[in-house]
Amino acid sequence: DQPFERLGVHSLHLVAFARRLADDDALGAHPPGLVALRSAGTLRALADQLTMASAVDEMVPSPTQPSAILRDASRPSAIPPSMSRSGAIPRNASQMSADRPIDDDPDAAALDARAIAVIGLDCRVPGASDAATFWRLLCAGRDAVVRWPAPAGFVRAHGALAGVARFDAARFGLSPADAAALDPQQRLLLLSAWRALEDAGLAVPRRAADAGPRIGVFVAGGLSPYGLAQLQAHADDPEADPVQLDAVGALPDHLAPRLAHHLGLRGPALGVQATCAGGLAAVHQAVWALRHGLCDVALAGGVRVATPFDRPLRWRAGGPLSPSGRCRPFDAEAEGIVGGSGVGVVVLRPLDAAQAHGDPIRAVIRGIALTQDGGVGAGYRAPAADGQVDAYRAALADAGLAPSAIDVVETHGAGTPVGDAVELAALAAVYGRDPSRRAAPLVLGGVKSNLGHLDAAAGIVGLIKTALMLERAHVPPTLHHAAPRAELADLPFAVGVAGRDWPMRDAHASSPSPRRAAVTAIGLGGTNVHAVLTSPPPSLTHPASGAPALVPVSAISEAACAAAARRIGAHLARRPAALDAIAQTLQDGRRPA
Repeated sequence: DQPFERLGVHSLHLVAFARRLADDDALGAHPPGLVALRSAGTLRALADQLTMASAVDEMVPSPTQPSAILRDASRPSAIPPSMSRSGAIPRNASQMSADRPIDDDPDAAALDARAIAVIGLDCRVPGASDAATFWRLLCAGRDAVVRWPAPAGFVRAHGALAGVARFDAARFGLSPADAAALDPQQRLLLLSAWRALEDAGLAVPRRAADAGPRIGVFVAGGLSPYGLAQLQAHADDPEADPVQLDAVGALPDHLAPRLAHHLGLRGPALGVQATCAGGLAAVHQAVWALRHGLCDVALAGGVRVATPFDRPLRWRAGGPLSPSGRCRPFDAEAEGIVGGSGVGVVVLRPLDAAQAHGDPIRAVIRGIALTQDGGVGAGYRAPAADGQVDAYRAALADAGLAPSAIDVVETHGAGTPVGDAVELAALAAVYGRDPSRRAAPLVLGGVKSNLGHLDAAAGIVGLIKTALMLERAHVPPTLHHAAPRAELADLPFAVGVAGRDWPMRDAHASSPSPRRAAVTAIGLGGTNVHAVLTSPPPSLTHPASGAPALVPVSAISEAACAAAARRIGAHLARRPAALDAIAQTLQDGRRPA
């Protein structure tokens, strides 16, 4: 009755055992599969499964026969749906037609009232210093992970960031000494939040008392190696202030308050700790706060800077690391994860308010759910399909959409043999139940193949990628996928190994449906987050007036002001019709430097 992990049974043991069972004719046509072995948790439970092997198919569920380890699709999710801003509870996914989105339902107006617009975004990831460069990297199919020579038995590979030490301290009122002591995670998050607000066209107030929207902050981050090094360096210094050393970044608690402090934001400022699901869990909390009126606008994001980037990491069989330093989501030769560093921030506002303010809408969050495995599975580090299934169903119910309405899922896709098997089983139980209702396979994406695993920033970067796909009607390729896992042959899924344009399903109709996608983040310890997004609604276009317009330009220094003026001039040379909109945004959406 001892848990597998206490007996030293790890993932590779289970992978090898599942393969031997598959070749054992004595177990009949339906031997227990990897997901079932992982869920057994103990030798006694495993023995019970083997006894029943001739009667049950515990492998990845087929579209018509879900696995016994997954919950019956007819049973409502155990996760209560979120309350709407009006207090109404959306219908449960089990009450919906199997294939019909309920956009034209009487509840459509209530669903629109719950929708949250992504009005600004920014990221800094391996190989890309901003969102525009990130999109080009994705479309080019670039692998941004850096690999260094390593001693035998070690891996030296990381999705490294360039220029981490660069920081505009004066922009945030910090002295050079304070900036040098500041944790890089806090520096990068400050810069990214500032740029995301500018992308949204929102003025950052000078003081908290200034008029303007109440902007909340919800961010995730991990324990800082830099902050710990600061603490260790001053451990024997009697003059060192431990409180001040904590504030420079040894604790992730300071990420959200520092953003609110330096940017003058008056909404709630909360840190979200959910390991690898942290960034998307922060979005979940931001959506909840907006729906309940706790703030007017919300910043949500995540950050991870794991310096030094080239540190050798010991590889061991059965461990999480990929010995090749490559992430291969849902590939038969998947070996494990490769680490990475990055930051991502989105600016969110209720859809109706965003439309009323004329905000640039990049994508729309229609539904989101957060669940917990609750100890189901083989151990604390082991994912469980049940919790993921609950998250998928609850998010779809929150969005008022059936699974077959979704065209693309940006997966967690960590590239580990067990993790990928569990995620595919959960996806199959919800998105793969009736392939006849799909005109095309569900496309699975995995940004970790480009960047590595960004830990607390992984989910938010996945959401930013999804928003860019919806906005630009294109699905970039997923890398390092040469030989699909065997389960994919029986599922209505396809890993997107080649970039493709993304037309609307009914593009020739008078009012075509929006593109629809979902994104997943799965945290070590059992946190699952799933969000459902749609493409932005058609924007109202106003003809250019042709009249002269005042375009104010401000910056912290003369050089920065001149550079901003050149960028604006170059943009207007390409798009002269944007003059009126740019003038209005710079007059109303920025404060003077």
